[in-house]
Amino acid sequence: VEFASIYLFLAVFIVLILGYPVALSLAGTALIAAAI
Repeated sequence: VEFASIYLFLAVFIVLILGYPVALSLAGTALIAAAI
């Protein structure tokens, strides 16, 4: 569970660095969390 949360955090951080809107990054991580 801890590793999953870390990967989600890194995913959000990377997406934000790439310049995507925060809304899309949150929606994407929500889908990833649902998939897990």
